[in-house]
Amino acid sequence: MVLTNSKTKRRNLSEGMAFLVDRISNLPDSVLSYILSFLPIKQVAATSFLSKRWRCVWTSVDKIYFDDYVRELSLPCFNHLCNKSDITNWINIAIARGVEKLVVRTSVFTFPLTIFTCRTLVDLQIYKLVDIRNMYISSAPFFPCLRKLHIQHLRYDTKSLQHFISRCPVLEHFSSNLYDGMNNEVILVDIVSSTLKQIELLSGFEQKIHLDVPAIEFLRFRSIILPEIAIQEPLSFLVEADITFLQIDSYNININQLRESFVRFIQNFANVKVLRLHFHLPKFFASVGHAQFHNLTKLEIHSAYFEWRLLARLMDSSIHLEDITLRKKHKLAWKEPKNVPICLSTSLRKISLVGYSEDELLMVKYVLRTAEILERLDIQCSTCYGDENERKSVMLQKIQKLHRASERCEVSLVQVCHVDTI
Repeated sequence: MVLTNSKTKRRNLSEGMAFLVDRISNLPDSVLSYILSFLPIKQVAATSFLSKRWRCVWTSVDKIYFDDYVRELSLPCFNHLCNKSDITNWINIAIARGVEKLVVRTSVFTFPLTIFTCRTLVDLQIYKLVDIRNMYISSAPFFPCLRKLHIQHLRYDTKSLQHFISRCPVLEHFSSNLYDGMNNEVILVDIVSSTLKQIELLSGFEQKIHLDVPAIEFLRFRSIILPEIAIQEPLSFLVEADITFLQIDSYNININQLRESFVRFIQNFANVKVLRLHFHLPKFFASVGHAQFHNLTKLEIHSAYFEWRLLARLMDSSIHLEDITLRKKHKLAWKEPKNVPICLSTSLRKISLVGYSEDELLMVKYVLRTAEILERLDIQCSTCYGDENERKSVMLQKIQKLHRASERCEVSLVQVCHVDTI
């Protein structure tokens, strides 16, 4: 009897609640929209989960109240439903609410005027082609607080790029894929900034680069050909450089000029601690001039082929080198150097060889014999024919029998079917 009364009470209560919900849901959309217009945007949007009746009601609200503070706004708009005026309005609202990070992924973006004077924006990322060639840029500073700027594709000319960057008074990180419209004309990449600490640039065939960035700490530059770099001041604070060029422009200048160009190029990074080079060099490139890399502790070289003499001279110029990674595709032109590089006996602790072949056993023998404090030698082979386990076992046995100057040195051998270079 008690159980029956409890069920009856719950049923009556449910019916009463359903009656109340139905009364609100049955109101006209105009009334519901008016009620919702007094609520914060999060609560307005949450009503779409109440029932099918409420699913689209919130979209008819003509007044939306945002929170007082918007820290981050991401606009992933790629379809025709997002027009230019809508995007501009959304950005203006975010700026009015003190936005700090703005990420725009759209095909119709242009800079709203309010964005140039926003005093809260510190991180701006634009995933679109932005053309600054004809953009009006006043002599007054803009982006007063912007510290990080990423533009996926930037179309520029010499004056516009230099002027654009120099107008950002506190910019620390700039990254972009520079796009010159595939013109035959060589456009100077001219970057002048006293505040930039990190630069990441991907370019096509630009051959001339001028950098006046005394505070730079990290530089990543990827180009099709070996660029000609002019540095206004020594890069005294540069800690890490990651440089890629896929080919040498050998059509207009002779071999001696090419060598001189490479030497001038490599000497720009004499102060770095970490140097990564990705390139395809002709076999006659084996000089770094008189450059001394006294701060260099980590060196990575990724190349289809090059001469051991180049690596030996880089090592000989780097007395504090601790870690070397050598990734190659073709056989290394090994020739034992006349003098043992100083770092082999004083500082080198780890060597990684990617793309090793059995023909280079002499090189491994030399390294193990001369590296007095070496702790690890990691070898990755690219052979994958025959009985792989048997071949690996034979190669490892040969290496294990080699004399080691360092008793602490551990050798590991990994066999893979393919080793990618650049």
